[in-house]
Amino acid sequence: MKQNISISNEPEKTEFVTVPKAYLESITKKIELIYDLVLTKSQKNIISEKWLNENQAKETLGKGTTSLWALRKSKSIHSEKIGGKTYYNVESINKYLERGLSDVVTNNKK
Repeated sequence: MKQNISISNEPEKTEFVTVPKAYLESITKKIELIYDLVLTKSQKNIISEKWLNENQAKETLGKGTTSLWALRKSKSIHSEKIGGKTYYNVESINKYLERGLSDVVTNNKK
């Protein structure tokens, strides 16, 4: 379906529309929900690039819940609470794994 677009230098006329307050509030709430969803989705994309949730971190490290907690408490890996959930920094996990591999190589050379 084609739309004809006309460009004019004439100023647009301002029109006012009267709507019931409840309808306006309903529309406002829907706009806020859409905004929140878009914001949440973009936050999730940021989180997924740089952070792992607990299950992903356990799988990556090959550790259980208690071991992961111990690593977090000892600050061996960096974590943050976001929205009541703990996320683990991917770069921090990679450094931890590299340190572990270098320890294994050093111990095998002895």
